[in-house]
Amino acid sequence: MGEVLKLLERHRLDNYYDHFVQLGVKDERDFVDSVTEEDLNSLGLSHVEKNRFSAMKSFILRLGAPDQRVHTVMPVQKSLEFFSLKYTYPKCPQPKLVKDMDPGQNTMEDLMLRICHLENVGHMKGVCLYTVDGMPLTDDPFFNTWSLKERHIPNGSVIYAIFTPKENLAEAPPASRRESAETLGEDLIRCHIMLRGDYELMVNLESDTINSVRLKLASASGIPLHVLHYTGEHSGADTLQDYGISEGSTLAFSLWTLSDDTPYKETFFINDVVPSVQQTQKGISVFLSSLYALKSHYSSRLLKKLIAYIRKLTGCNPVAQSLHQLLCRNEKMTRNQKIAVVEGLYLLFRELLPQLGSQRGQKNISDLDVFENSLYCWAHLISVAKKRPSDHENYAPISLVSDDGRRFCEPVRVPGVPGAFERSYVLLKIKDGEKIPNCTEQVLRETSLQKAADIEKLLLSLPPTIKTYPLWINHDKTTGQNFQISVQETFGSMVEALTLVPCLNVTPPLPLKSLGVSNTQLVLLSEDNLGVYLHKDKGSTDMITVYDCLDGKEKTVDVNVLAAKTGDHRDDQSFVTTRTPKEAILVLIDTSSSMEEECYRNAGIKKINAVKELFHNFASRSMAYDFHHVIGLVKFDTMVKTLHAFTENLEKFKEHVRSLEPNGCTLLYDALRRGVLELEKVKGKFPDCRLRIVCLTDGNDSGIFTCL
Repeated sequence: MGEVLKLLERHRLDNYYDHFVQLGVKDERDFVDSVTEEDLNSLGLSHVEKNRFSAMKSFILRLGAPDQRVHTVMPVQKSLEFFSLKYTYPKCPQPKLVKDMDPGQNTMEDLMLRICHLENVGHMKGVCLYTVDGMPLTDDPFFNTWSLKERHIPNGSVIYAIFTPKENLAEAPPASRRESAETLGEDLIRCHIMLRGDYELMVNLESDTINSVRLKLASASGIPLHVLHYTGEHSGADTLQDYGISEGSTLAFSLWTLSDDTPYKETFFINDVVPSVQQTQKGISVFLSSLYALKSHYSSRLLKKLIAYIRKLTGCNPVAQSLHQLLCRNEKMTRNQKIAVVEGLYLLFRELLPQLGSQRGQKNISDLDVFENSLYCWAHLISVAKKRPSDHENYAPISLVSDDGRRFCEPVRVPGVPGAFERSYVLLKIKDGEKIPNCTEQVLRETSLQKAADIEKLLLSLPPTIKTYPLWINHDKTTGQNFQISVQETFGSMVEALTLVPCLNVTPPLPLKSLGVSNTQLVLLSEDNLGVYLHKDKGSTDMITVYDCLDGKEKTVDVNVLAAKTGDHRDDQSFVTTRTPKEAILVLIDTSSSMEEECYRNAGIKKINAVKELFHNFASRSMAYDFHHVIGLVKFDTMVKTLHAFTENLEKFKEHVRSLEPNGCTLLYDALRRGVLELEKVKGKFPDCRLRIVCLTDGNDSGIFTCL
């Protein structure tokens, strides 16, 4: 009965739950074949509520109620074969079984609805589906209306699901009023629609254009106009005769909801996907820019190791597949692949970063700030991945174009030849009596042709911009951890690891004036936007070209203006920070031998230990509130020594504080002078930064070298 209540809640009819139970409703089927109009009237449903009930009945039919006993007024022939599949998703304990779906009647859209229903996904979220090896299945809304059988989803398939806000998902354009294409014509042409057969149309070769043919074809086939795309070269205004099209010609049309110039022409590096867990604007910029830096700096060999490690940690093949196309092959990906990267890497980074209750030090990263710490996550992953194998990162390139360079419309195979051919090409060879090299049949017949189902599946899943698809072939040889990750390192250790990955360190604007700077670098474009330096502008020492990952555009900026805007006037990278500090605090601690004494008589605690406790708590509080601080540590006794240069890494600061031991005299004035000099350096690099010295000592200066 829980399923009944969920259905009623979904359609805002849950107030009638008890009434339906009293009527005898036990499962979803009863709503369709047992509840009558008279029953609804007796329950007092309003006209609007009856409309919701009708919508609920349609929803149940699309899901496929148990045993599929419900039929519409005109029943369709149901497949007699048993069909089931399994689906899984990030952190799913084990794959879940879906039965009672008819592969010949139920569509991919029905499967998406069924999964969302089973997982009780709210109306603000949708789902993207992928194959077990990571290929996206549901990018195109039109092909999602095709049956599971037409989409080559066999019995026993395993589907990977990733849930995401609905605003990320592509939708079919709203149905528009169809333009009239009824022009008189006496010329007969044939139109072949990808995987949908031939249609004969009467046209006027002297006046009809490709656009008017599309209108006629949409009317004849029932296929939406926006989905039909002529595969040949054409201009909307030129007539058929201008293109050499004569009576009896065959025109080929492909199918895809979105044309080639939207949105797959757009770059991956743009802020157009909203994560399920909200992230800050700066976090999105750091996430995208860090991926740009990895793509630009690392060899394919190391990137394969990195992807193999991510695959091992997550078990999420859609993420690994998408990263392979982006990082190793420098190829565009589909929108659902980008969704997989954003949602999948958020879950991975969330597991890598310390959170409340993780017992990994005092620093905890909130869910909102996960992407802001992407640089530390990548540094950690790279440091481990370098030592790991990538034996199972093997891909087989599958060509989606025929010998003439055009994308397949109807790929077939002939006996004895491993590759695929366009069906029309083979039929022409048969008609002309020509042999196909290596074909094992003496006389090739149309009945000998076999559908290239593997390529068809790719064509129905991937946009026309993808000409070759790298199919991962080792999915049966690896098992992942399904995001069940145990990280032992503290956050401070992750911060230290970043220093070993130069391409992920943020570069100050002013050093980019140097003539030798040619590689891409990360650079702050504003306080809440991390971008990518691309190259210097020719003819100017101060102008540089940067890439802004928030709006996906290249921009030319003046480094002096950028330094003033970000408050970062460093002329080198001796001072390492990922953001412009708002306050610099230099801690001076007296470690002379007198600090070994007790604070007070019979207090039971030494002065040095009290100081350690004080600054341990000070650092913990700073980490908890995530202040934009940089902190340095100087100890003074017989000598003045800088233990910890200015840094954001407060974990290391705490380690140095714990290691302090009393010894020697008290060079107080020397320490104060060192503090002033260090803070003057900070002021020169960050003019707007507030400067602080915190000095703890138990006595007067005993030095002889410096006088204030």
